[in-house]
Amino acid sequence: MGEDTATPRPQCEFCTRKHVSKAMAQLQEALMGYPHHQDLAIGEIAEAECECVGIWPDIANILRKTRKKMDADLGYIPNLLPLMLEIRRRIEAFGHHTRCASCSVELSKEDRIAMRIALSMMD
Repeated sequence: MGEDTATPRPQCEFCTRKHVSKAMAQLQEALMGYPHHQDLAIGEIAEAECECVGIWPDIANILRKTRKKMDADLGYIPNLLPLMLEIRRRIEAFGHHTRCASCSVELSKEDRIAMRIALSMMD
């Protein structure tokens, strides 16, 4: 791959938050008896990892470790709430500097539901 340090795609704080919240919603479904939703959560965690590797490498690393643990142990359901709270804290504290093109469009119904579920878990 050479020594190119460029990130593979545009980085976005809000998209990181969106994918973590969607993973949380998928994990809730897995806990309610739909185990295949755990696989969907793994995909959302991977997306969140890609969205923040260049701006929050520490969070990307936590996401990677979580994803790898889920891959190794199909029964492992992580608690992503503390990570979601940290992402929210960082966005509120430092603002949003990397808004991507997908943030400027209306969220899909699925995304709005996932965000509502994730936010309700924070209360």
